[in-house]
Amino acid sequence: MSEVTNKNASILGNKAWYRVKDLSEMLSMSDSTIWKMVKKNSFPKPKHITPRMTVWLRDDILNYIEAKTKELDGNDNQAVTEAFVNDKDGADHE
Repeated sequence: MSEVTNKNASILGNKAWYRVKDLSEMLSMSDSTIWKMVKKNSFPKPKHITPRMTVWLRDDILNYIEAKTKELDGNDNQAVTEAFVNDKDGADHE
């Protein structure tokens, strides 16, 4: 998997991760909606880097998006996932 950098991703070694504010902006969801979905097990679980720093791994989020887009129309939406990964200008995702 190629390394991606954009304004919403932080690269730690060879792994990208997102904070809840990043996900909120990228997915057009509020922070509280993301946390409610985590609690209901309908969104990937975050990782705790420190007691006060919680992040989501890029691969977990991409797998979630791919699964959700497959549910929409039953097709493999690799193009949607690739567009998300390759978005380097920080455009809003709606």
